[in-house]
Amino acid sequence: MSYYADSGFVDISPEALNNALAKPTVHRFMVAGHGPLTVLGMPKVGRILFAHGAGAGHCSAFMRQFAATLARQGIQVLAIDFPYMQQINEQGKRRPPPPIQQTVAHFTAWATLLAPLSDQPLWVGGKSMGGRVATLFASEMVGHQVHCQGVIVAGYPFHPPKKPDKRRLGHFPAIGCPVQILQGERDPFGDVGDVSDYSLPNNINQTADESTYFGGFVAFKAGIHAWPHSRPSSRGLCSSPGITTFDEPYEPSGDVKTCKKAGANAPARFS
Repeated sequence: MSYYADSGFVDISPEALNNALAKPTVHRFMVAGHGPLTVLGMPKVGRILFAHGAGAGHCSAFMRQFAATLARQGIQVLAIDFPYMQQINEQGKRRPPPPIQQTVAHFTAWATLLAPLSDQPLWVGGKSMGGRVATLFASEMVGHQVHCQGVIVAGYPFHPPKKPDKRRLGHFPAIGCPVQILQGERDPFGDVGDVSDYSLPNNINQTADESTYFGGFVAFKAGIHAWPHSRPSSRGLCSSPGITTFDEPYEPSGDVKTCKKAGANAPARFS
């Protein structure tokens, strides 16, 4: 049995998604032609298509905590794994992400499928690389059949660690919707000193404050990129310690102090 089948994902056609999403439960689907999709919460105020970072899929501890937090606010979370992450989970071997535009195309296919399934607005977002993908998607939506309502990013990778001159901001002016970025003060992918020097468009807001809580967990000075998560295992969904269901809040044990001290030296593997 495959990793996803063993973890409770059920095969479903894109045409059958609309009826399946009407039930207020946690869903795990393997959508034909698209890939794994976990749905959490009902769209009382809106929906968000949320993508993972480069190093761990949508069932990492952070992704699950973030999704549960949003769902408790009446936002339906639609979390996906990109194809390369599917291969990591199925084969148990690490591999780098493909060129970013290939990932953006996959994200666009998901948005095109999911947008018409509810009258509630569909926002997009992601953690680190997934957030970058979401912003690139938003920048390309002029004239597209899917209208992007807004973007939420948990830890934007403004630049590679220790390479502040290689900025990933070129597409920002083309984004026509609101963008909220949650950034740690000492995030190695863009700390408060770096970001304060950027001339960001007026529709893009970034928050870098250790005391800012987002639905129960704090944006540590070290940043989202220092948030602890477990590595994909060869079997079993969401193998993070202490978590048994997708919507169960993640409570780090003894990790808060580590995260706060990590600062600019936070391990790059938390991406």
